[in-house]
Amino acid sequence: MTTEDLLLEFMAKVNNALSEEDDALRLRAVRKAKHWAEEEYEKLNGCAAGLVEVDEQP
Repeated sequence: MTTEDLLLEFMAKVNNALSEEDDALRLRAVRKAKHWAEEEYEKLNGCAAGLVEVDEQP
């Protein structure tokens, strides 16, 4: 897998997450996709992606 493939798969996972009907389910699915992408990126490059966790806004 290349970083381009990783990005495309991540975007597909986020797109699927956004189709959830409930906000909480959407958020949970997007976070799951983010964590998946971080783990896959680390496998590809041997280092952490350096992504920042964003706090929820009410």
